[in-house]
Amino acid sequence: MKGALPMKRFALAAAMAAAALAAAAYDLSGSIFTAQGERAEEGRTFAVLADGSGGELLFFAEAEPDPARMKALEALYESARSWPGFAAASVRAVNYPDRLQIVLIPERFEVEGTDLVQAVPSGIQLFRGAATEYDFKVKSGQSVLRVRGAYTGWDELSAAALAAYRDPAAFIQARDPLYVLKRFAELEAKVAALEGILLGPAGAEGAPAGDGASRIERSLLAALNGGVPIAEASVAKLVELKRSEPSLSQKSAALALKAAGVKMSAKEISAVYLVKFGEY
Repeated sequence: MKGALPMKRFALAAAMAAAALAAAAYDLSGSIFTAQGERAEEGRTFAVLADGSGGELLFFAEAEPDPARMKALEALYESARSWPGFAAASVRAVNYPDRLQIVLIPERFEVEGTDLVQAVPSGIQLFRGAATEYDFKVKSGQSVLRVRGAYTGWDELSAAALAAYRDPAAFIQARDPLYVLKRFAELEAKVAALEGILLGPAGAEGAPAGDGASRIERSLLAALNGGVPIAEASVAKLVELKRSEPSLSQKSAALALKAAGVKMSAKEISAVYLVKFGEY
């Protein structure tokens, strides 16, 4: 047992050394951050980065961040720290191979006199990948709504959060593409019923089956693709792949389409997943 204490001291010293090395592994030169060691939370060991003005960021790297990613981290952190109605109790960031995630847990979140702290128990999430987005959930009564969009600053983000909290139904109607699809489906059913009444059985039988639905879907697909129509043969092939393998992800679908000699962009695949399968 006499050797137990020295071993404990050695283990502690090794852990402290590892923490110092891990924190120093990120290039913080020229940034607002300084390394302050590490902190273990929820099964991860975060590097503690101080911003020089009393703020603190916990940073974890699933992938080694390059200088551009570290600059993006600093820019998003400073943007969030400048939000006028918001103060963070904690800020965490995780760097993944394809994106940077920042989670801000608020101690103050006030928009137009409305306190939204309890409405965002999981905090505010910002993502930096090909673009910068916000993506978080707002709780209003028994409703939990996903609030998502391109991040341009406090005004748009806070307005979206407040709109979701004040009137969940109106928020869904205005922003949720699945609601729009449902409304189109209802409209299609009403048009079909009206045609049946006006044309009678003979006229209804002579109408092309499903033509109204295909027109609506083509219009929606084009709208989601920046106004550019998507080739019907490509859509049909993607639908065939998805139906034969329901768990097929969009990334796997892109590879399968390429192997089949079908060219579709990520935006086109995303549009088809939304319109045809209600996935986004």
